[in-house]
Amino acid sequence: MISSLKTRIAVWYISLSTLILVCLGVALYLIISHSMMNERRALIAKDLERVQQVSRHFGNRGVNRLLEEAEEEIPLKPGDEFVQIFTLDGASVANSPNLRNQQLPFRPALAQPGTPKFETISISTDGSTALLSETTISVMGQSYFVAIAASLSNVRSIQRRLLATLLISIPLAILLSLVGGAILANQAIEPLNRMTETAHRISAEHLGERIELAQADNELKRLADSFNQMLERLDQSFKQIRQFTADASHELRTPVAILMGETELAVNNLLDYEECKAALSSRREELQRMAHIVDDLLALSQFDYGQKTLQLKRLDFSDLVIEVCEQQRNQAKSKGVDVELAKTVPVVMEGDSARLRQMVRNVLDNAIKYTPSGGKVYVELDRSGEEVLLRVSDTGIGIPANALPNIFDRFYRVDQARTREEGGSGLGLSIVKQIIEAHGGRVSVQSEVGAGTVLTLIVPDGQLLSTN
Repeated sequence: MISSLKTRIAVWYISLSTLILVCLGVALYLIISHSMMNERRALIAKDLERVQQVSRHFGNRGVNRLLEEAEEEIPLKPGDEFVQIFTLDGASVANSPNLRNQQLPFRPALAQPGTPKFETISISTDGSTALLSETTISVMGQSYFVAIAASLSNVRSIQRRLLATLLISIPLAILLSLVGGAILANQAIEPLNRMTETAHRISAEHLGERIELAQADNELKRLADSFNQMLERLDQSFKQIRQFTADASHELRTPVAILMGETELAVNNLLDYEECKAALSSRREELQRMAHIVDDLLALSQFDYGQKTLQLKRLDFSDLVIEVCEQQRNQAKSKGVDVELAKTVPVVMEGDSARLRQMVRNVLDNAIKYTPSGGKVYVELDRSGEEVLLRVSDTGIGIPANALPNIFDRFYRVDQARTREEGGSGLGLSIVKQIIEAHGGRVSVQSEVGAGTVLTLIVPDGQLLSTN
């Protein structure tokens, strides 16, 4: 089996071209031959009809008179048409001068009434052929057979020349199709070769390569576009991985550095009880922060690779929101922020209680962090058509418009220094987005610098069991 695509294209092209050329040549030969034979038959049939007309007018004047009139009415082509008259028993009565010493075959069976019948005969020793037909006439009350033959020499000559022409032209055409097939195969494969070369140059460090096929066919352009889109996604994924690794390393480096410094301080210095207690307490906070970061990273990676399966069960989402609000009030009070549950509606749904609780907690935690002392955080659980909306709004510092598209990115912070002071890792809203989307919902945010932020979680109607 041929493994090369280029060779297969060339072979198919040449084979198809050869088949078409041979079929066209055979069809042309048969059509022309059939047409010329029909002309011969029509000529003989017309001459037979004229002989019968002459016999009806001059048949009562004898055979010689009939022949004279026939020569005037039917001008024969010398060497091309032949006439001979037979008695009923096959004896020759008269013949055209161009027959000389030859005779036409006596074929009374061809003289049947109706459509003329024809037979191919040989009329000379050189093997030349003619087309023969016969009819009956009446001369002075006696019946005779008239045989008329038309030479096929010209027909055979044209057939031989046509056949010779086809035998020369078809191989030449096949040779040209061979060259054309090779050129066509090269042109068809060239874009694929360029794609292959580009693919060979691609690596994790060189994902900026793209395939340019300005002159390619639509199918190959679509393939190249799909390949380029795949490269774009890979490039973006590698960038995210590199950024994720750098951010994770940076986030973990700070608590690790603090732990190392405090440990060295404890080793190199004799500390009393209170100092040891303060150092251990600081280490516990840093370890908790590291554990929180690791847990968040693990949750996100599980969502990314589809390993995080939701434990769906019937739950009262309104009760869950109320509980989380009560829990977050203590954190808010320590900052001088008031959390107000402005509105709730009863909502029963299918969901993962732990993940939904984490989602609501992350949203409230984020709102409290960025709301200064004396500010407020409002929580509303409301209904809009067939959807339920959890809206969390605050009177905090707000988010710049150019930062809004990035707030759900991992480790993204609008204010790097402030977030670290607050203890945030930049993963909270990323997890919120993953959880709500895993439940088939979506999240939206509106914000204005200095006026606060409104974050809305939309629970889809497909998850709802009841809103009564």
